[in-house]
Amino acid sequence: MTDSIWFLNTLVRVLLDADVTDGVYDLLEMTSPSGHGPPPHVHESYGEGWTVLEGELTVHTPAASTIIGPGQAGFSPAGEAHSLKVSSTEPLRMLVCSVPARFVDFVRAFGEPAERDALPAPRQPDVERLTRVAAEHGITMLAELPPASAAELARVARPLDGTR
Repeated sequence: MTDSIWFLNTLVRVLLDADVTDGVYDLLEMTSPSGHGPPPHVHESYGEGWTVLEGELTVHTPAASTIIGPGQAGFSPAGEAHSLKVSSTEPLRMLVCSVPARFVDFVRAFGEPAERDALPAPRQPDVERLTRVAAEHGITMLAELPPASAAELARVARPLDGTR
């Protein structure tokens, strides 16, 4: 089932897709170089989660920036603007899950089959094509993160132990 794709200067291995999970979720393993990160964006119809295996990821939302290290996870619900940045000096290896399964379709549409099991040579993406293909897959690319709403600020302020 695993296929490998070069996507925005990353190596993506598709572990599970909609065909296997009946559309419930997809699961990808992504390796990204230090400093890498997509522009701010919004997934309109699905949430996206990350589990860091190696390295460090900084997730930026309108309400906060959160650093995620090995063994830690984060999630951005559908409709939440966010951006990501590999903040470790070494490459980042993480699992990416979208619920329901939609992100893998975008990766396959914009990416290209990997020629080898390694990061691709760095290159600048075709921003016009990226914006168009993203829109075709329910992703809105943003110039910058918008201001935080009251609901986003309240969610960030909630204690992690589940108390209110």
